[in-house]
Amino acid sequence: MEKVNQNSIFEQGPAVADIVIKALDSAAKKTQTDPSEILSVLSQREILFKLIEDVFVERLEKKIPILKKINLNEELVVESLSGNRGIGQSRELFKSYIEEFFKSLDNNEVNYPTPEILLNVYEIIENRNFSKIFHSIISDLDRLVLSHHQIIRFCEKYPLWLAREGSVTLFLSRVNYKYCVVNVCNCFDGLNVHNYPFCAGDIWEAKKNHHLVLPRLINAA
Repeated sequence: MEKVNQNSIFEQGPAVADIVIKALDSAAKKTQTDPSEILSVLSQREILFKLIEDVFVERLEKKIPILKKINLNEELVVESLSGNRGIGQSRELFKSYIEEFFKSLDNNEVNYPTPEILLNVYEIIENRNFSKIFHSIISDLDRLVLSHHQIIRFCEKYPLWLAREGSVTLFLSRVNYKYCVVNVCNCFDGLNVHNYPFCAGDIWEAKKNHHLVLPRLINAA
């Protein structure tokens, strides 16, 4: 790999300096921090290196597909629902195990009437955490949220689209205005279901062929 061309940097020096000054002013205003303090932090070699590296790592990751749509020839539809079924009370569906978290929820925290919805199933093909996975689809996560009743209905209608035994199928949900991820797993004695906070940093490995179920979006950005 070629080294950075120093002459090219020197030629762009004034323009780069102007951008840096504007960036420092913007950061100072947003954080209400003295510009000299910000400059002092950035002058530390290891911090500046990490900032630049992180920017380009993020750009590279955005170019790498994280998900692969797998229901290419099948339309998956969940009908309009009243929102009166909770995961904690669905023992007939999740026969293997239901995490206690679901049993303690007020139905109004996770359910509401929903219209008919088209869904897509994806396979995770790059090792990533929840934030990277879901944000790879769209920045507005509200558009990816499913109610618990919708998740139940999908599992009932489309069991063959759930990940195989040993892998999981993930659904984005929300409890008390906080994002969380419902994790459904096929086991030898039936389905089990767990809840994970969205902020969990666990890496979901591509080699496990985990699935992700999301609303079909138009003009995702």
